[in-house]
Amino acid sequence: MGEDEIEMEGENGQREGAGEDGQRFEEGDIGRGEVEEMTEESVVEEKTLPADMNSRGLLQSATRGSMEEVQVLLGAGADVGHRGWTMWTALHYAAKQRHADIVRCLIGNGAEVDARTDVRQTPLHLAAWRGHAAVVRLLAASSADVDAKDQWGRTPLHWAAPYGNAEAAMALLEAGADRDAKEDAGNTALDLARVNKRQWMVEILSSIPTNDCDVN
Repeated sequence: MGEDEIEMEGENGQREGAGEDGQRFEEGDIGRGEVEEMTEESVVEEKTLPADMNSRGLLQSATRGSMEEVQVLLGAGADVGHRGWTMWTALHYAAKQRHADIVRCLIGNGAEVDARTDVRQTPLHLAAWRGHAAVVRLLAASSADVDAKDQWGRTPLHWAAPYGNAEAAMALLEAGADRDAKEDAGNTALDLARVNKRQWMVEILSSIPTNDCDVN
């Protein structure tokens, strides 16, 4: 495996991709005791629980994709910006899990679209990594920073490229993402696509944007 290849840890704990620096997204607090298990029956009683418990429950409900639970918890005073151990918010979890309806609901209730984790990743980084183009478009339309850089200087496009997430990458480019941005190691998204042999992605990132209004 090349020195520029990157790795990511999947939902089952296995490696996705490869790399020598071990850089990856952390799954956060779910399953590690930070968020208490909640049943569908218990959620309807959340209005009687302390606000901090509602807020922790919101992380789990956003991960599961239960709109009903999310709405009940927000109505009961859950903090839409509550963070777990790794500084993930409910919006990070929803974006990662492809729950576009939950993403829209959270943003509508004041969620910070560019909230940063402990490694400075935004919900858009997660959506790009997982290839969720609809969520990428939704976040971009909500003024998320398409060129936000994480702890390693990587933009969302850097995370879409090596995994061959073409639709997500195109959505980022349409939203104005800088294809020439370099991570701290000096690589562009195109470089990472080449190292990981994502030919279709290489073609997308190598194409020269056209200006339909250019009359010269």
